[in-house]
Amino acid sequence: MIKHIVLNGGAYLGLLELGALYTLEESKFYELSNIKTIYGTSIGGFIGALLCLKMDWNDILEYFVHRPWHKLFNIKPQMIFDVIQSKGLLNKDIIKGSFENLLQSQDLSVHITLKEFYDFSQIELHLFTIQLNSFTLVDISYKTHPELELIDAIYMTCCIPYIFEPAYVNGEFYIDGGLMCSYPLNHCVNNNAQLNEILAFRLKDTNNTSNKITTESNIFEYAYYLHSMICKEEKEIIIPYEVIIHCHELNIKDGYEILTQMEKREDLIEKGKEYGKLFLSYTKNK
Repeated sequence: MIKHIVLNGGAYLGLLELGALYTLEESKFYELSNIKTIYGTSIGGFIGALLCLKMDWNDILEYFVHRPWHKLFNIKPQMIFDVIQSKGLLNKDIIKGSFENLLQSQDLSVHITLKEFYDFSQIELHLFTIQLNSFTLVDISYKTHPELELIDAIYMTCCIPYIFEPAYVNGEFYIDGGLMCSYPLNHCVNNNAQLNEILAFRLKDTNNTSNKITTESNIFEYAYYLHSMICKEEKEIIIPYEVIIHCHELNIKDGYEILTQMEKREDLIEKGKEYGKLFLSYTKNK
């Protein structure tokens, strides 16, 4: 029985994980009612929190495909000037705007704390962020940060340097945990999860040398390149149920198209569903 879920970070590539999650729950490979813990970094943490809401899958996919995301990520000229002091182009309003309606659909406050969220879901959600000044990895859960608001916790794990302002919580700055732990499988195992009770979703680049900085590169591509070069991978642990999703490296062109084109988002989710089916086929034939 699957009791633990691990989700990889990867910005818009999280839609692949979303599609695979849909396929595996529809096939009863796992049931949310049996899930005890979810571990996620960056978009993996966002999706983990979404799973804790236990919404209808049709509503979830409808939301991600049909919402006009480009309106939420609307960049104004003043934001360019403000970035010098704010340390990032976008801020927590993006996470709040993304998650507020989802919380309200379950009659939950946008200010819900991690402890209150656990009381609602009965799932122990672990999100990973980096305390900037000490540059140490922090595992956030209702046990360690019970009074921290969920929106703040999600932002802390998602705020990619330069693109997002660092999160400022209780006198400390925090950034995207993916620089040190984009795939928190080890943390799940180290918390005494049985290997055959873990279902993990791993995004694997098909070509990790395609993106190089050139004279044509912009600041966002520069930021992502630094992010990907610094990012540390932990020693791999072999588990029976790991969904490997092959994908291209993150890049600005694809990100913009997925942000602005409903069909691109739908295609990515459908591709994720196919990886879910491939995993089920492989597992059945083992």
